[in-house]
Amino acid sequence: MSEARPVPSWMKVFLGIQLALAALFFLFVWSHTVSLAQGRAASWQDLVALALPLVLVVAAWIAAVWLCRRGQRDIAGVFAILPWPLALVTYMLVGAI
Repeated sequence: MSEARPVPSWMKVFLGIQLALAALFFLFVWSHTVSLAQGRAASWQDLVALALPLVLVVAAWIAAVWLCRRGQRDIAGVFAILPWPLALVTYMLVGAI
């Protein structure tokens, strides 16, 4: 059995920045949604749409670490860069931004 390879620090920093941006984006849009709801709770559709960037960043983080430890750093780098642009494109397709 081979040893697990370490995850590069640039990948950890990049994914951490994306996670922080996704959390800030979630908080901003959540506050905007709650203010427009005029006292009503946000629907499940709102919650799912708002959580999309966070879910993509966490899923990409897991995939990148797993691929990196298997020795496939090129693909792991793609997964590290992918979630935030993919979330923005998805938001544009559903008309959120």
